[in-house]
Amino acid sequence: MATSEINSKFIFISTDFVFDGRFAPYTEESLPNPESVYAISKLEGERAALSRNENSVVCRPAVIYSWVPTGQTSSSSSGKPLNFGAWLVSQLQARKEVRIVTDQVTSPTLADDLAQAILKLAESTKAKGVFHTAGATSISRYDFSVKVSEKFGFDTNLVRPIDSSQLKQVAKRPLNSSLISNRIKNETGYEMMSIEKALDIFASQASMEVELNRN
Repeated sequence: MATSEINSKFIFISTDFVFDGRFAPYTEESLPNPESVYAISKLEGERAALSRNENSVVCRPAVIYSWVPTGQTSSSSSGKPLNFGAWLVSQLQARKEVRIVTDQVTSPTLADDLAQAILKLAESTKAKGVFHTAGATSISRYDFSVKVSEKFGFDTNLVRPIDSSQLKQVAKRPLNSSLISNRIKNETGYEMMSIEKALDIFASQASMEVELNRN
């Protein structure tokens, strides 16, 4: 690996989906057990990074969200939104009902929070290995969506609870992949944000455009 040759740190971004959801919440010492092709490829990436450069850092965030101005949101090749938070606001702002699962629990991560965590790990001369870099709050996707709706002043009745079986998702997903992100605080001093703090930032970034569209 080129980073080894120049004594530099390599940072690999992984996922909470390396776990199967049976023994949450997970620490960095928990044993991964990925159950989808995506998750397996992420775990293989982790192992490759760690084996080829002893200074490598693996970051595991979850459900990364951020504000994206209207018209700049993007979708995957399947047409699904890449940013759950921004997509959710756009739907609720348009007064559209959204069907959100109640039985998938995770640790939503504001992109700004993740970026700061990565910078702290990059700057640290000691940090290496696996770090959970997910939001500090474990919450279901449904409850997260309700909190977003409340934060923006939308009608929470637009958020309709369903369970995973109703979505008929092809790829297997862990029902509870929530992460404990204490190691980064212990080793760098950086503390991942609570859902309340993260949503305050998310809402402040979006508030100007949302208010303009309301008027």
